[in-house]
Amino acid sequence: MKRKRILMVGDNWEYIRYYMVEKLDLRVTLFQTPERKSCVKEELCEAVYYFPFDDHDKGILLAKELHQKEEFDAVWTFSEVGGELASLIGEALMLPCNSSEAERIAREKSRLRERLNKNNVSRVEFLVTDQVEQALGFSNRVGFPVMLKPVDSSGSRQIYKAMNEDQLRCSFQSVRDTDHRVLIEEYLEGTEVSVEFITFDGIHYPLQITDKIVSDTTYVEMGHTMPAQLDKQTWNSIIELVKKMLTLIGHWIGPTHTEVKITNKGIKIIETHTRPGGDFIPYMLDKVFGVDVFVLTINHLLGMKKQMSIMQDKGAAVRYFEAEPGVIQSIQGIEKVKDDPHVLIVDFERKAGEQVAEAKDSFSRPGCLVVSAETPQKAAEVADYLKNKVNIYTNRKINTKEDD
Repeated sequence: MKRKRILMVGDNWEYIRYYMVEKLDLRVTLFQTPERKSCVKEELCEAVYYFPFDDHDKGILLAKELHQKEEFDAVWTFSEVGGELASLIGEALMLPCNSSEAERIAREKSRLRERLNKNNVSRVEFLVTDQVEQALGFSNRVGFPVMLKPVDSSGSRQIYKAMNEDQLRCSFQSVRDTDHRVLIEEYLEGTEVSVEFITFDGIHYPLQITDKIVSDTTYVEMGHTMPAQLDKQTWNSIIELVKKMLTLIGHWIGPTHTEVKITNKGIKIIETHTRPGGDFIPYMLDKVFGVDVFVLTINHLLGMKKQMSIMQDKGAAVRYFEAEPGVIQSIQGIEKVKDDPHVLIVDFERKAGEQVAEAKDSFSRPGCLVVSAETPQKAAEVADYLKNKVNIYTNRKINTKEDD
């Protein structure tokens, strides 16, 4: 039987090799942006084409030309950068795909806020502006503190909490350096969790709610435990809210990762992503709870039978290592941690002599460990214990100016 052919948009080589090639035995054509060339191993693909993904017309035209020569059986992406283009191509080729509108709304955070507020769902005060004085006027109206972030970003990048006017002006400029518009929101005090769903033909299936540990200063996520420890009423309320949100934005196919905060004003949606969660969340869903969102999604696109059964009577956790910024002098405890029977992964490849920076976003954390256990409480306890067994010793790097 002829192998199925899929067009992937923006995905990295690890996903392509493990899921598309090894698990699903698919022939892959890849669209990728030039700046993500390091994410590609061309030998895994039949063909790779590089171009900017904001050139939708070029991507659609190229996909049509390739499709006419030999039809694709599916088009998809599990990346954030390729979401809208993959949907537009799917629509153009009349293949099963997510809604391009849902992709736009999820990627541009202000669109999500507008859609939710318009329907009186999880209302949050917000403003999008490129003028700092407008941002100050908004902040004085809703009251400090406020949150500032880029309109279009992910990975905990450029997120700031401004307590006063001086901090607002400083944070505003930092965001403006990466995005010409700034999203300012009222600050929501409460407990944050993340929510995983998978959707088939507009029907939303809840998979998991995850507790998270977030830095008080950088707002970078430093740990996760699943399932979250919530009472039944709160759990059900979160599930129903996320379902309503996914329907409002028109999400049609595929996994989603949504961040939610439980506040004294009710449960509030922070943001949503039309892709799997990061930080080993899909890995824990698969290896501990028996749900592979990658295989389920592709099988649905190909019209193949799907089997989904979630095992909730276990626990899993991930914890990220921390280190003082500087040059690594020595690392102790890694090998002993790897030998612990609860450990699934130790993701740490730094070596002595390498520079480690402050974890200001998801991409600058030095590494992590992933564990499983009989309960989420036990998983969290084991993960915290093992994380503290790893010591990363650094000397702060002294910047010197060499003579010309």
